[in-house]
Formats: sequence, C-alpha cells, structure tokens
Amino acid sequence: MMIKTLNYYRRARNEVKNLVEKPPDILMKGQNKMLDDRIKELIAVGASVSANCHPCVKYHTAKAREMKIDEAEIRQALDVGKMVRKGAAGEMDELLEEVSE
Repeated sequence: MMIKTLNYYRRARNEVKNLVEKPPDILMKGQNKMLDDRIKELIAVGASVSANCHPCVKYHTAKAREMKIDEAEIRQALDVGKMVRKGAAGEMDELLEEVSE
C-alpha cells in the first residue's frame, strides 16, 4: 500500500510539474504567453493541494516563495486548492452513499 501511495504522489507531482514547465497549447498564444510564470506557479500550488500531493505542495509553495510571490497570493492559491479538494471529496461521499444502498 505504501509503495502504491508513493507512486501516486510521484505521478501527480510529475503531472503538475509538466503542466507548469510545458503548458498545453491552449495556454499559449503565438509567441506570447497568456499566463506568466507567476500565475502558472500559483496554479501549480492550488493543483497540488487539490491532488493531495504532499511533495508537490512543498515543492510549489517553496518555488513560489523563491519567485518572491506575495504570501497573500500563495495563501489564496492554497485556499482555492482546498475548496476544489473539498468539493471533489463531497462528490465522492455522495457517490459512496449511492453505491452502498
């Protein structure tokens, strides 16, 4: 079980890292980036929280601080990630109620 959990966290971390470092074409507009590095890192912070990826949260909050992103913005990204995670957990709880009847 522990190895399965570690593999999950590694995969999640890599997916978030790939999204930040190599964003899909939809995030690009010609040669101009639609999202700057600061915004992409804040997205990565929130996505890390919503994915329940502990190493990802540590990595991306540290990287955001290294980039001198304001603490209030980092806190907001963390809060948004928590809201997304709670919404998904609530949906899962409802599904589990349905299938257990």
